[in-house]
Amino acid sequence: MLKTNQKMVSQTIFQGFSCTALDESESWLFIDRQINCNEDGYKAFIYGFGTLGVLIYPIGYAPSIAVQQL
Repeated sequence: MLKTNQKMVSQTIFQGFSCTALDESESWLFIDRQINCNEDGYKAFIYGFGTLGVLIYPIGYAPSIAVQQL
């Protein structure tokens, strides 16, 4: 169960980085076409919280499980 949950949460975190470019100056979040990836608010949020989420959950999950099994 934990492994399945880890995969779903990791996938959700990484979806925040997936933008679709319509042309050179226009890019929208693939999962939610109302979010403009070129806006400063999106960039600040995803590069702040999104990167932190990747470091803590998908990357930090495996070492935490290994430590628990010692």
